[in-house]
Order: sequence, then C-alpha cells, then structure tokens
Amino acid sequence: MKIKMAARSKFFWDNFVHLVMEAPRGLDFSRNEYPYPDDHERIWYERTTGEHLKVLFSYFEDKNKRVLDIGCGKGYALYRIHKMGFEHVDGIEYDTRMAGIAQRNMEILKLADQVTIYNMDATEFTGYDNYVVIYMFHPFKGRIMEAVVCDVEESLMRQPRPFTVVYFHPREHAVWDSSPMFYKSLEWTLAFSNVELDVYYYEFDPDYKRKERIPPFKKILESAMK
Repeated sequence: MKIKMAARSKFFWDNFVHLVMEAPRGLDFSRNEYPYPDDHERIWYERTTGEHLKVLFSYFEDKNKRVLDIGCGKGYALYRIHKMGFEHVDGIEYDTRMAGIAQRNMEILKLADQVTIYNMDATEFTGYDNYVVIYMFHPFKGRIMEAVVCDVEESLMRQPRPFTVVYFHPREHAVWDSSPMFYKSLEWTLAFSNVELDVYYYEFDPDYKRKERIPPFKKILESAMK
C-alpha cells in the first residue's frame, strides 16, 4: 500500500513538473510511460530525480568516463549526468517512441551532437568496449539481464579496464552477483518518493578474487544526502 501511495504521489508530481517546467520549452522528461504489460520482460519508464542522480554519481571523482545508460527512456538521466560534468554519456532505449522523445529532448537542449541514443534491444548492442560505466534503473528482467552481463563480460575479456555498474533498484542483482568478473563494492539505500530503494555498485575484478571491501565512497554519499 505504501508503494502504491508513493507511486500515485510521484505520478501527479511528475505530471505537474512536466506541465510547468518542461512543456513550455518543448521538453518531455517527467511524464511516466507504460508501454509494457505487467508481465513483460521490460519495465515501464519513470524519471529518476536529479537529486538522486547527483548522489548516485558522486561515487565517481573522475568525470572523464564514458557512461552508458541502459534503458534510458526519455533521456533525463543522460541530461543530468552530462550536466554533472560527464561529457561522454549515451543511452540505449528499446521503445521507439521513447527513444524519439529522448532524441528530441537532446536536440532542444543542444546535446544531440554529444549524446547518442541507440534505439535497439540491449541484447543486440555491440558497443560495450566504448564505455567504462553502466547505469541502470531496473530496466528489464532476468533473461535480458543475463544476456547483457554476458556481453559486458565478453567486452572486458577483450579489453580489460576499470569498469563500474551503477544499478539502482536492483531487482535482478543476482545476475551480477553470480558473475565471477564482478564484485559488489557498495550497497546503499536512498529514499524515493517516501519509499526506500537500493543501489548496488559493481566493479570489474580482473583477478577474479571477488573480495568484498568497504569503500570510501559511502562517506561521499552520506555528505551528498545531507
């Protein structure tokens, strides 16, 4: 019941934000989209707030990283991450309509020549070699996630490099947990419309040691939330 009430509250607030702050500029980030039925492998779109994204990406001191948002929806996270100073930010979006909205948003914000929107199935994406950070807000269920993890692992075998997965609302975290190539560097919980949602950070472990460690980033996140 608490989750449903929070979802309704966020729905009305997001539509208000769109009407007052976005529509006059021709933007469309905040309106929720529900293109898939409840039993579909892909999940509907709801905008993550700018404040949450700021906290999530305070994990990185070095902003000279190439970031890929898998399930980018209308592109709000792409815009906010870019605004934080990450110049190399791209997204994958399966739904053609939402990918088109994301592209228009980037054009209005003069980011179309800096941000690429790939309108495709994440399981068919072949460009992971170009990135060192993946961001996701629970974009899809297990079968697709398994394929994505496999593709990322193959990329890291071809081209070993520091690599981080930022997984917000990690409903399919077991897939990443079971990968011998990643270890969970941090677990964190953030309030989201009066509901607490987890975020897990996974780091590539080239030695396959899977050692748990207590990262210094927790203090950074605690400071950002105050």
